[in-house]
Amino acid sequence: MTEETANQQPPDEDEVSSDPWQHVPLVATSVKDAGIPEAFLRELVLKTVWAHDVPSLGQISQVTGLHSRVIEDLMQGLNREGLLEADSGSATGGMIRYRLSDRGKSAAHEALGRSRYVGKAPVPVSTYNQVVAEQVQRFKRPPLEDIKRALEHMVITDRLVEVIGQAFFSRRALMIYGPSGNGKTDIVTSIARIVAGTVIIPYALYGHGQLIRVFDPDVHKSQVDGTPKEGGDLLFVDKAQRHDQRWLPVHRPNVIVGGDMGAEALEMSYDATQGVHQAPLSVVAQGGVLVIDDLGRQKVSPKEILNRWVLMMEQGFDSFALSSSEIVRLPLDVTL
Repeated sequence: MTEETANQQPPDEDEVSSDPWQHVPLVATSVKDAGIPEAFLRELVLKTVWAHDVPSLGQISQVTGLHSRVIEDLMQGLNREGLLEADSGSATGGMIRYRLSDRGKSAAHEALGRSRYVGKAPVPVSTYNQVVAEQVQRFKRPPLEDIKRALEHMVITDRLVEVIGQAFFSRRALMIYGPSGNGKTDIVTSIARIVAGTVIIPYALYGHGQLIRVFDPDVHKSQVDGTPKEGGDLLFVDKAQRHDQRWLPVHRPNVIVGGDMGAEALEMSYDATQGVHQAPLSVVAQGGVLVIDDLGRQKVSPKEILNRWVLMMEQGFDSFALSSSEIVRLPLDVTL
């Protein structure tokens, strides 16, 4: 660590935005603005109607995270093609519900054969990369006093606390080593827990025709209630006052992996049954802390882990191969 890095001061609090939505584009109110091919969105709507018994337009909007105007446009097209029809017998409270026609059921089953994903619509990889770049500028480093408080239950020297704090301020990789049982894991996990603030993540990404699942309920804990209530309809909400529900504000992630970590954690994995990619650890932990505990116990060699991460940390991004053999490049904003 250089002296310049070690002496780097946290940014002034006024310079750090507390609004996680600030750099996320406003909600898309047209299919074109959603940034996802219309064919993909049409299939997502068909699968949503198939998975939810005669849903209303508002319910489909809630499930997919798309503005009701986008859903309405897509459903009108599906209706014209005879794939979707209004179920007049199920209308309650003035809400028209929709069901699949026989042709629509066949189309939905074909779509499910390609991917069984039903949920929030993805955001384009290009938009995600821009949002992460903006969030990097908003990171507020915890003051040294917070780090001292996090470690006050341990008997360690002030000098060690200062060194750990300086390394953490730099957001560069930190390795703690020593004999077994001397508190290494306790040190790093205690520090990881004090990382404050909120980051905003997409539920899923779309790149080169492939869907990449990012949201992990075991890691991403919601911080801001920006989700419409059950049955909510986005149709009449002013665009400037509605956030894009394909994104979710969460506490900065704190991911800890041990001996169960395999080579697949470094790569983009693919579930052929579901037809969905799963984001690697570097993306799941984006904006937070990733702890590799007991380096050497993993199913992948320490050399392979270090070679991969050193390169990523230097570049600030990593490239991943999709099942289609296309390459997608994603940013790296992780304290390792």
